[in-house]
Amino acid sequence: IVRDLGVAYARTAESTMSLAVPSDLLAWRPSCHHNAAMDLAQSFLDESRGEPTLLLVWGHSYELDGFMCRDPAKNWDYMDALCGRLHGRPSVWYATALEVAEYLEAMRKVEVATECVRNVSNLPVWLEWRGSTIELAPGATT
Repeated sequence: IVRDLGVAYARTAESTMSLAVPSDLLAWRPSCHHNAAMDLAQSFLDESRGEPTLLLVWGHSYELDGFMCRDPAKNWDYMDALCGRLHGRPSVWYATALEVAEYLEAMRKVEVATECVRNVSNLPVWLEWRGSTIELAPGATT
């Protein structure tokens, strides 16, 4: 019913501690809570990307103020350091959850045949094809 109503995604609060792309966007389990993000963020940056990876950090700003905080050391200074570590990386796409959900749907619509791939979505998609990274425009075939 939710999918039929046009809901694109729904996030749980159950962390995977993984960089895997979600298979079910209506039960999207994030990578980690912000107070466990520093090491996973470094793994995300260090990982060689044969497959797409995704770092989704969840949390609430009031936790950074010390209210109901799981770890008082994980405050605004910690969040600033985390964002500083992830900031400005040309190989990272910084996106909202909705943008990620829309892109994953576009990727799942790519039609692959023996000799060609076709993008039937209205978004450009990036993929590895015959050893090269290519941008496949909406409606394009290569």
